[in-house]
This record gives sequence, structure tokens and C-alpha cells, in this order.
Amino acid sequence: TRFRKTINEIFAEKGEKEFRIIERNMLREVGEFEDVIIATGGGAPCFFDNIDYMNKQGCCIYLQTTPEILFQRLKYARSNRPLLRDKTDSELMEFIKTNLSAREEKYKRSSIIFDTGKLESYDAIEKAVERLYTIIEQNKLTLSSIFLFSMKKTHRNSLFLKFHKDNFSKVGLVTKNFVSLRCSNKLAS
Repeated sequence: TRFRKTINEIFAEKGEKEFRIIERNMLREVGEFEDVIIATGGGAPCFFDNIDYMNKQGCCIYLQTTPEILFQRLKYARSNRPLLRDKTDSELMEFIKTNLSAREEKYKRSSIIFDTGKLESYDAIEKAVERLYTIIEQNKLTLSSIFLFSMKKTHRNSLFLKFHKDNFSKVGLVTKNFVSLRCSNKLAS
């Protein structure tokens, strides 16, 4: 990564405020590419004017799920997340509910709100990507830039990788927080 540090290290050394500034700057950098998919965490759309920027630059997709499913997915990954690391199970659930509630206004401004509650198998991911194609086609959205965001990395990355395999041809890693693709869009032809 450009900063040669993990998100945890940036949080520890500089704090969340500085991390969010770095995140915003990286979002603006990779958001200028054409034919790119950017997978962000759930906080990215909620700071500064990021959600407006994401919607202006391309198709913004909120990968939505319930607090209960997020809890099941996040409870084993909390050590990798600076904001969750020291939370008990009950604190984690409260954090999820509080943050979803606070972030909902921003999340609902996405081009697409997509339910990912049942992405527990490869088959489910295949079907979810088919549903995404249908939604994109019905709404006549372009795929030159796609922003995927969610509070849970696993289902965001699963959809991201499947979407990439089917529609895009070249991968480039920008930072550990933003995974982007620069590529030719197969759906456009």
C-alpha cells in the first residue's frame, strides 16, 4: 500500500480523523479513473461529502443487511477493525445498531440499495450478481464507475470479485481500504 501501514496502524498513530482524510483523498484519486470498481467500508460514504462524490462519479451501491447478520459476520473479525477491536458482544451489537441508524441517511442516497443478507454461499453470490445486473439494466445505469460499500468486508469483496470476473478485465490494488479495478467494461459493448 502507498502508506506502508495497515488501517489499524493508521488509526493507532493518527486517529480516526486523519484516517478519514486519507480515505477521502484516496477515494477522490481512484474515483477519477474510468471503468473502475471501488469497494469501500461502511464509513467511507458517511464522512465529508463522500456520498455525493461517489454518486456524481458513478453508480453507488449500498450492500445492505440487518444488524443481526452484520453482528454474526463482524464478531469474528473485530480484531482487524480499530473501531470494533475492544468491544464485547453486547457493545458490538449496540455499535452496529447505532452506526447503521446514524449512517442510514447517507446510505439511502445510493443509486442502488442491494440486500446482501443471504450471501452465505457461492451460489447465493452468483444469484445476487444476476439480480444486480437486472437492477442496473432496469435503471439504465452505466458501469463506468461502481462504488460498493458495506460494513462487512466479506460480502462486499465476494460481490466485488464476482462482478469483476464477469465484467472487468484488469485489477489494480490501490490501498488496503480501497480495492479498485481499471479495465474495459464488457457490458458496454
